Amino acid sequence: MDSRLSSLHSAISLASVAPGPLLWRLVSKEGFGRVLVAACDLPAGTLVCSERPLVVAPVAAASSPAALRGEAQAVAVALLESPVEAAALLCSPAHGEGSAEAVAFDVAADAFAAACPSHDSATARHWLGVASVNVHAAERPARGVLGLLTSMMQHDCTPSAHVTVGSEAGGSLLSLRTCRDVAQGEPLSISYVVSYQPTADRRAQLLSQHGFRCACHRCEQAPELVRCFVCHSCGEAPSSPVASDEGCRSLVCFGCGDTTSLDDESWAELLAAERSSDLGECMRRLHPYHHKMVAAYRSNIGRVPIAGGQRAEVYCQFADARIRLSGNPLDPLAAADLERAAVCYRAAGDAPSAARLFCSAEEGFVAHFGVGSLEAARCRKALSALQAARGP
Repeated sequence: MDSRLSSLHSAISLASVAPGPLLWRLVSKEGFGRVLVAACDLPAGTLVCSERPLVVAPVAAASSPAALRGEAQAVAVALLESPVEAAALLCSPAHGEGSAEAVAFDVAADAFAAACPSHDSATARHWLGVASVNVHAAERPARGVLGLLTSMMQHDCTPSAHVTVGSEAGGSLLSLRTCRDVAQGEPLSISYVVSYQPTADRRAQLLSQHGFRCACHRCEQAPELVRCFVCHSCGEAPSSPVASDEGCRSLVCFGCGDTTSLDDESWAELLAAERSSDLGECMRRLHPYHHKMVAAYRSNIGRVPIAGGQRAEVYCQFADARIRLSGNPLDPLAAADLERAAVCYRAAGDAPSAARLFCSAEEGFVAHFGVGSLEAARCRKALSALQAARGP
């Protein structure tokens, strides 16, 4: 073991709060650097590690200078004011030279350094870079959280694990759990970018922000599930390109099972719908699971009426789309949307639907976070309240 890896293990041991044998190993892999791998076969939902954060920093108020607002900026300010030795072991961004992200980072870093005049400019830029690619965002209250082991995972567009941040009262502990079965020696990975977007967009972000072209299974071989069109054959089920190539015109329907190779005119109509700013035009061609529709509804969810269960139905669509992408019916992100749907059904006065979805959300949370998790307990409490209101 080289000296840097030895230093990492020592620092990680000091931060770790997980009891029992280590379920992970840190190895050096050519072309990837440090890689966190499973030390044994790990079932889905396994708590791989839990660690005390190196830094927890509250996000600056809206009245603060813009250059200091944000989770990464909060962590960088904290590191400037109270340097943490172990943070020096974390990587900095590898923006593609001349990329839009590199230019944007330079602008943000210059503004951040200028807003911290009592600190060395190069040091300020360095810590902002480290924070920008390693910070974990947490809410209630808004804060940036920086960990050590939880900054060591490699990227995969279909990740094997997921990082969560605990409550502020509990010390903002960082936990890594598997979201599917992971074999011994397999990398423990997370997604560095938003996963519900097409391959070309994910690859462009990863190349410009992290300096590599992703060649994971999803990018290279999987159907392009987030480009989801209304099936030409059955007229309602989701249909997606069989390959991630932007020009792939062979679409397979996940309802009727039909595979169709589109002619120039039909393909042009779908491309026009993807590019259109007319939501009505989009809805005629794009399935609700299409990444453009999901993004549009997420950004405008507050405008969808609660009455009649309309907003709840949209959250259910989000959950269905997520499960279709991950292949995991107990996906924790889908469970979060199911809980939101249950809350909306409750507000709309539909107690039976709310109870059903609280049960489904709890099942997903238990599978991922454990039966004693705050998420699962929240669903059980809501379900008990519904049952009490219904009476004997």
